[in-house]
Amino acid sequence: MTQPHPFRRALEAEDVEAMVATLSPDVVFHGPAVQRPIVGRADVIRLLEAIVATFQAFTQEFRDGPRTALVFEARIRGRLVQGVSLLEDDEHGRIKTITVLIRPLWGLTARGEAVRARRAQLRVGSITPPAADRHNASAPRSRSVAAPGMTG
Repeated sequence: MTQPHPFRRALEAEDVEAMVATLSPDVVFHGPAVQRPIVGRADVIRLLEAIVATFQAFTQEFRDGPRTALVFEARIRGRLVQGVSLLEDDEHGRIKTITVLIRPLWGLTARGEAVRARRAQLRVGSITPPAADRHNASAPRSRSVAAPGMTG
C-alpha cells in the first residue's frame, strides 16, 4: 500500500510546520471562495492555518505520479459536506498547486464562515495580492481572498 501524501499526514496531524515543508516556495492555491489564485508559501500557509481548525477527515486518496486527489467529508452544522483537494507536486516532490472543490454551495458558505472566524482568532491580516497587482498602481486594491465567508 502506498504511503499517504505528506500533506495529508501533516493536515491530519494538525502540524503546520510539516505542511509548510510540503509546499513549494511558489505554491499556488485555487479555491471556490477565492477570486484569484493565492500565490506563495507565506500567503498560502496563512490560509491553511485557518483551514486546519475546520478540517475533519479525508476518506480517500488517489495518486497518479505527481498528482494526488484527497477526497474529504465533513459535518458542518450537522450536515454532510464533500470535497476534493487536488495537489500537484513539483520535480522536488513539493506541492506546486492546490485546488479545492467543495459541495454543496451551503457547505462552502458554512466552511468559509468557520475559516473566517478562525482567521479572526489567529489575527491573520489580509492576504497579499499577487505581485502583478502590487506593482500595477492603476489596478484596484483588493484582497486575494474576497468571497463571502473567507475574508478576515
